Amino acid sequence: MAPKRSYDPSLDRQRLDQLKDELATLLLAFCDHAPLVRGSFSLLRRRCGKRRCRCYRGHLHESFVFISSDSGKKKIRKATLAEKRALSKPVKCYQRLRRLRARLAKLHNEILRGCDRLRAYRLMEGKKLFQHLWRKPPAP
Repeated sequence: MAPKRSYDPSLDRQRLDQLKDELATLLLAFCDHAPLVRGSFSLLRRRCGKRRCRCYRGHLHESFVFISSDSGKKKIRKATLAEKRALSKPVKCYQRLRRLRARLAKLHNEILRGCDRLRAYRLMEGKKLFQHLWRKPPAP
């Protein structure tokens, strides 16, 4: 039977220090002043249905569209190339912040787990100290 591994609090302290640095970096991204736009761009290809049209032979009509969902309803709007150029950076920034927010949630959970392990370790150490100090002296 393998010996039970003992807990090393220094590993949790080191990891918490790393997570603290990552947390600071993540928070800076949210403090930026650049505008954000919720949505995405897509290239739509479709057939119009006219027999003489080139799309009937497989060369589909193409157009850029902006897809957004406000209040749960998906909205698709045709976008010009100028609109795509103007909005692509704010859209990418929004998508990046969504990914960073998901990482932030995982980071907080990991920080809490590490803090809980350290707290439990320190409580155990305190219990040992308490038992040592309040032990009854041997009877004469």
